[in-house]
Amino acid sequence: MNFGEVSINSAAGHVTLNFDGTREFAGGVMVNDSDSFSPAKFIIEGAQNANYSISFPKEVVMTDGYGNTLIVDQIKSELFDAGDSNSDGLKELVLGAKLNLEAYQVTGEYAGSLAVEVEYR
Repeated sequence: MNFGEVSINSAAGHVTLNFDGTREFAGGVMVNDSDSFSPAKFIIEGAQNANYSISFPKEVVMTDGYGNTLIVDQIKSELFDAGDSNSDGLKELVLGAKLNLEAYQVTGEYAGSLAVEVEYR
């Protein structure tokens, strides 16, 4: 998941990544339109026509390595066929989310981990 290059002024705001690859922003957020961004994408491979459940956290804390943090929440998923799911058991999982920024958020590169668990039944 990549929110792209964003900055914030004196008002808090957020950036939302949607399943379709679009990005929305509100509040004091400014985005660099020439920078790349994308929702998270995974290919799930398993038995043909199998039942499974998918789980992931409700929020992720991102850090810049200097004690500054950002919260990613409202993580949502969408499943898409990746090839013929009836014959090869493949699905594409796309995750969108909202990145929350505080007023005057410290500039830097923030990173975090988002664990996705797929359990076949």
